[in-house]
Amino acid sequence: MMRALLVRGRWPFAAFVLTLAYLACFWGPVLRAPDSYMFNTDGDGLKNYFTVAWHVKHDSSLFQFEGMNHPFGEHIDYADAQPLLANTLRVISVVFPEVADHTVGVVNLVVVLGFAVAGLFLFLCLMELGCTRWSALVLAIGLAVLSPQTMRSAMSHYSLATPWVLPAAVWLYLRLRRSERQLPWALGLAALLFVLYRHHGYLAVIVTGWLGLRWCLGLLRRIDRSWRWVLLGALLLPFAIHRLIGVWTDHHRDRTEHPTGFAEYTANWDGVLRPDNLVRSPLSHALLGDLRDLVMEGLCYVGLGNMLLLLTGLSLPLLGLHLWRFPKAPGPAPPRAWQEAGWLFLCSLPLAMFAFGLPFEPDHADWLWNLPLVRQFRAPGRFIWPAWTGLSLFLTAWMAALAQGNTGRTRSFAAAPLFAAAALFLYEGIYFQRSFSERAVRHPNVFRAKNLTPEMLGLLAAIPQGRFRAIIPLPYFHNGAEDLMLPLDNESLLCGQLIAYYTGIPMMASSLGRTSLEETRELIGLLAPGYIHYPLAKRFNNDDQLLVAWTGAELPMEDHAILERATPLASSGPYELRSISAKELFADRTEAILAQARADRAHMHRAGDRWFSGTDSLLIYRSFDDSAAVEHSYRGASAVRCMRKEVTVLAEMNIGVLDTGVKYVATLWVYNRGPMRCHVLFGINEVDPVSWQGRWHHYTDGRFSRVLDGDWSMVRLPFQSHGADKMHQLFVTSTAAVDDTLWIDEVLIRRADVHLQRWPEDTSATGAEVMLDGHFVPLSARE
Repeated sequence: MMRALLVRGRWPFAAFVLTLAYLACFWGPVLRAPDSYMFNTDGDGLKNYFTVAWHVKHDSSLFQFEGMNHPFGEHIDYADAQPLLANTLRVISVVFPEVADHTVGVVNLVVVLGFAVAGLFLFLCLMELGCTRWSALVLAIGLAVLSPQTMRSAMSHYSLATPWVLPAAVWLYLRLRRSERQLPWALGLAALLFVLYRHHGYLAVIVTGWLGLRWCLGLLRRIDRSWRWVLLGALLLPFAIHRLIGVWTDHHRDRTEHPTGFAEYTANWDGVLRPDNLVRSPLSHALLGDLRDLVMEGLCYVGLGNMLLLLTGLSLPLLGLHLWRFPKAPGPAPPRAWQEAGWLFLCSLPLAMFAFGLPFEPDHADWLWNLPLVRQFRAPGRFIWPAWTGLSLFLTAWMAALAQGNTGRTRSFAAAPLFAAAALFLYEGIYFQRSFSERAVRHPNVFRAKNLTPEMLGLLAAIPQGRFRAIIPLPYFHNGAEDLMLPLDNESLLCGQLIAYYTGIPMMASSLGRTSLEETRELIGLLAPGYIHYPLAKRFNNDDQLLVAWTGAELPMEDHAILERATPLASSGPYELRSISAKELFADRTEAILAQARADRAHMHRAGDRWFSGTDSLLIYRSFDDSAAVEHSYRGASAVRCMRKEVTVLAEMNIGVLDTGVKYVATLWVYNRGPMRCHVLFGINEVDPVSWQGRWHHYTDGRFSRVLDGDWSMVRLPFQSHGADKMHQLFVTSTAAVDDTLWIDEVLIRRADVHLQRWPEDTSATGAEVMLDGHFVPLSARE
């Protein structure tokens, strides 16, 4: 038996070795020193290394990632930390601790070797579909090196750079169909799906959706139904186990159910029929031209080889040759085994339609609002991968069957393009692999101290061990909760991750996916001015010390307020470290704010019940208190209630009100509680009074507010007038095709360099407040 296994395994092993040899021509530096490089270090590039490395080196739980989003942490499934790989390395590191320092190299090897494993499984699939060994070998290598998932290595999606996954699933399915003992193959497929759920959920859902559609198609045919229920069990069992694990281990609640990106991350025909301009070959450029409509998530170039095979097959009827009739011929697979590849390709087409955004885009995007499962996928372009795999297997198996099952002109007409296609796959693969391998060695592994800059080494050396509970990186960011978020600052993320990795101190910021909205609300709340209650304070002791890491970049006023209150600790190059206690960070500073306001008021100009720091007392103010009462208001009895899908003008300034070139600022409060409530755009529309044509010169996203007060967010929109002869409108409109309501209150527009105070007539009245530049400060400190 062992000898038989060795004989049967020679050709698959040859497919693996030869694919790896092909890859070694380009990925040699990574294969020789996998721990020396990072494929990418910008944004998600370093983060997707960091999540794995932190989990192996510092986490105390198998299912919780604690490196970001402190004090809450995050479930490992939402951290893109490749849970199965990371936990395997954690277990190994218990016996061999040095493994924890080489996680980057392991991730790199898993990616590169995965390309070679794809060659092995593509060979096995083609053999199952009736190809000869030599044709299957050459075609498998060519398809493996041209897989669209190859580019995920450069896109920082290391867990998705797995071109072996779909061929492995197809091979297990084909074996299940052919074998008399179906259960072992069904268990193998179930095991693969479980591994995929624990690696990256998208992969498991794509495979389940593809084979699930094949199961549905099988219900329409009466013959051979014995395999269908076994297949259904193999698809559903891993999902059920995965969900049970999630229920038992994920204690983070209130994640957004409406992730953004569906309309932006779809596939398109340009990305299917043309290669990315960075990886195109001279031949593809000459024949197909440039890629014009670049959507990175939807790139899935079909390849010149597949185009050649398709054109060959379609031209057979024009030559009077049989397209579908195949004489019976001996071979490794039953006659017409290629037809199963045709059914698989057919079943991939609904997924391809979904990848294109159909039927939701462009006319029915609002349908997603009422589809609980579908709306979870914010990158549908990934669902084009089964169509690429299905088409490639179908065309190659079809041409191979034509060549083997016919004679004369048909045999020659099918065999020649088959090997020509293999040559084209290998030819274009050169440009694919060369481009991505060259990018892979541009960045040294910064989780090795020898690759750090002297400035960063000096910064790390200045941090006392065991003193700090968490890191506050400045500029502050909290990216991932979708409905409430602060945009990512790459340099601040890089600095925070390096400090966290080398010291084991977690970050209070985060760049994760689908973070809990309530947790995000509390963490962004740490930026609030001192008169607003800090919900996060209850999670810290007064004497907890926090490390403030500033990159030297210009800071928003809220971040700068934290920096000013912190005590300097050390500086190195552009970086600066400071410390602040939880007591000081969350202190009630109402009295200090009011004292400063009183001191400033002594030097301000009074106009009615308002004081201005400059002689220009321009003020557009709308409290909406004269409107009918609505469900929510920030101050007073009312706020403006509008439909998000419409464009609503909140304030209008006639000709001559604003001076040309002068900087102004608009502030307002928006109700932020509810799904996608803050997916709105605030902007300034300059309207020509003659043509009534408008131009949007300045705008801001309602999700990116740095000041939260309970269920309300403060929006701040700086702008300037480009012409005193224009009308100006402050407006709001939705960035999502959702027919829902919005509540806005306390709109204020003033010169950016003129500060405003408004004091109540009776400062001793209960609930009396002072308005300072759109903020409402109570005249008595909070309890």
